[in-house]
Amino acid sequence: MRSTSGQLSRLTTDFRDQLPVWSRDGKRIAFLRRGSNVDRCALLVINADGSDVHQVGNVETDCFSRVSWGPRDRKIAFGGVRAQGSTGLWIVNANGSGLHRLRAGRGATEGIHPAWSPNGRWIAFGWTGRSPHPWGRLAAVRPDGSGYHVLVKPRARHDEDEITYAAWSRDGKRLAYVRVEHRPGHAGSTLEVADSLGQHRRALAHLAYNPGGQGAPSWSPNGRSLVYWRTCGQSTCVSTIPARGGKPHVLLRGEYLQPYWGPAGS
Repeated sequence: MRSTSGQLSRLTTDFRDQLPVWSRDGKRIAFLRRGSNVDRCALLVINADGSDVHQVGNVETDCFSRVSWGPRDRKIAFGGVRAQGSTGLWIVNANGSGLHRLRAGRGATEGIHPAWSPNGRWIAFGWTGRSPHPWGRLAAVRPDGSGYHVLVKPRARHDEDEITYAAWSRDGKRLAYVRVEHRPGHAGSTLEVADSLGQHRRALAHLAYNPGGQGAPSWSPNGRSLVYWRTCGQSTCVSTIPARGGKPHVLLRGEYLQPYWGPAGS
């Protein structure tokens, strides 16, 4: 964790921990921890001071999807592949009870990187659905499973676009996400911002195709900046960029990190 003063502090010492996400009140962090099977991760929660690390019920999923806290930090949404190959978008109570699948999927990218809107009315996520398109569009659904609709589609004639890593601004008026183009000879990624309906889209930063997962944006509390990770030469770095566009500013270099901006700016 990096505080507003710039000081770094370590909350866990397990190298298997990844994809941290702050609770809305800033008191807890949810994250994934790889098990003995490197393709399976447990969903864990830790207090902001590093105490009380525990698994959320017996929840396990694949290790490729960020999770998201719901209203009043009572529920957690997550996506991807669970045991026995069951895929989709899932919700579980923060105490580990009430696990259920909100939408059933058919591929590994179903429900990936869900993002619960600040008002709690929508969950945005990557989804393939019934499309022959092999990757994902950005979709949204209500927490009761109703109201499914697509926010951002692959571009016309770009059947190998993937839209992923949705992130709501704190006021719920904007969405950041990563568009990955897998087309041979044109492969690359773009960090983009749109309004809450997926319209008025614009690119903020162009990213290399590898390593995967670059971008993974998170909004500052005041909505003026985004933090994300990217390659910097032969290494990786964590950078911020103005939400209206501009030059990236490097915060950290030399580590593979997946940043998430805390409610108080940490």
